[in-house]
Amino acid sequence: MIIRAKNAFDAFEIANKLKSKGEYNWFRGQPKNWPLVSSLHRLSKVKHQQALDRVVRFGGWVHATKGLEDLDKDPDMALAVAQHYGIKTSFIDFTTDIETAIYFATDKWKRHRSKEGVILCLNTDDLLSFWKYMPERFPAPECLTPSVRNLWRLEAQRGVFLLCPYTTFERIYELDRIVFPHAEACPSIPRQKIYPSRKSELELLLEQFFLLDQIHDWHRYVKSAFPKARTFTIESPGPYGDPELLGKVPPPELASWGARTLSSWRDPHNEKYHECQTDLSIDITSCLIATHSLANRTMLNRVLHAMRSVPNIRSKSVHFILNGKGQLPLCFLNHLWDGLRRLPYSDDLIATAMGNATALFTVHRKLSDPDEDNWEREIQICLGDFIQVEFSADDGSYSRGFVNRKQLLEAVRPDIGDYLCTKYKKRLIGNMTGLLQAVYVPNRLFDFGKLAVLFATQLAPVQVLARKPVVFFSPASLTGFGIP
Repeated sequence: MIIRAKNAFDAFEIANKLKSKGEYNWFRGQPKNWPLVSSLHRLSKVKHQQALDRVVRFGGWVHATKGLEDLDKDPDMALAVAQHYGIKTSFIDFTTDIETAIYFATDKWKRHRSKEGVILCLNTDDLLSFWKYMPERFPAPECLTPSVRNLWRLEAQRGVFLLCPYTTFERIYELDRIVFPHAEACPSIPRQKIYPSRKSELELLLEQFFLLDQIHDWHRYVKSAFPKARTFTIESPGPYGDPELLGKVPPPELASWGARTLSSWRDPHNEKYHECQTDLSIDITSCLIATHSLANRTMLNRVLHAMRSVPNIRSKSVHFILNGKGQLPLCFLNHLWDGLRRLPYSDDLIATAMGNATALFTVHRKLSDPDEDNWEREIQICLGDFIQVEFSADDGSYSRGFVNRKQLLEAVRPDIGDYLCTKYKKRLIGNMTGLLQAVYVPNRLFDFGKLAVLFATQLAPVQVLARKPVVFFSPASLTGFGIP
């Protein structure tokens, strides 16, 4: 059945009435009246295989990543995450929310050169009842309503999925449609309502996979574009550091990195999207960031005051705003807040981090020729004598940051000299660059607590401003730490 609506507003009203009467419970918005086919089954044979390979890589990453054990145990949950982040699967997105359906029906219709938008309407009880009478050779589609912890995009869209193994599904079961002509005027649904700008703990972690995905695609491109290019084998270093610089006995893992300590940093938190959202904001005016030191003190004090006066503020996505001629969202502070607030950092450390990030931002915006890719001048002014470091997780994802050289040296284990080669010991003791060349496994070089302080107050603030897409907010998941 096709229901003709006058426009998107009329389509919205019709869909709401049909839902309230119980005639349909799932909806899907499309900017064009395409047949119902999953993103995976729309692909050519070659791209279909590439998409399957990507799903397999994602599954392997989930299996190997600490904190994602619940996804690893439930393939439907893992595929729900994949589907909502652009990995092509056999899932087809539906929603129980009419506004979400209207958004997708009216979004990007000009790009598709479409004249009509459509809302597909599905009664899941009717579909499952219908399929009871189908021959056994036709596997039944599945109506999936996975509850994925910390998948805020799914929660925001009230997402559900039809697992459909058919490319011609509607030849068997045709869905009803509400069709309407596109026009410039349509229901105003903010993109942020559909794609939240704030990220959950899970969604921050997903950045690591997508970095690895980009690296994989680059290697595949190079291999196909330059099939005769020479390859080089790099000699594998020692498991903990440079065997030439270390003594016969490598430095043992420090007790501060024990499993009991790290569990509080690695254990995932379950945060519901709508419970975390708030109108609470921390504002700062342009005149209060005239200098980097003033900006640092002002933001530090504002954050500390808010944390001491607002109950459970660390469970909320607070908004940071710069007031001047208008209001400028300080997205890097939003990112930093969301990355730090869930971790067992003290309120003082989080406030210090927010102050340092604001100071770096202040210096950067006042430079006559700011370089988006080089923050060394800003770091020198705000942090003093610095060293650039690179760190990585066991999945191969990595990031870089700047940190005060002297303070990083103070985080080094006091007995490091006992594990250095006698020949080089005098050159390495007190030499932060040399020590990072000698030992590049953080749990054998640094005290965890001291390194965590530097992550909160220096490395995380630098990353949210100068490094994308991956930001590490604590050293708990790191397996490598050295110089670039």
